[in-house]
Amino acid sequence: MDWFDDPAWENIEDHWRIAAWLARQGNLKSILFDPERYNQPFSETS
Repeated sequence: MDWFDDPAWENIEDHWRIAAWLARQGNLKSILFDPERYNQPFSETS
């Protein structure tokens, strides 16, 4: 995403607002932000 793309940042802000609301509703103490990019789906190993 482009650092200067205001509509993209508004979208990100909306998603964080929803995450914060859900955290408050669930009485959670924090939110863990994991910025790592996952290119492959998780698979269970045996």
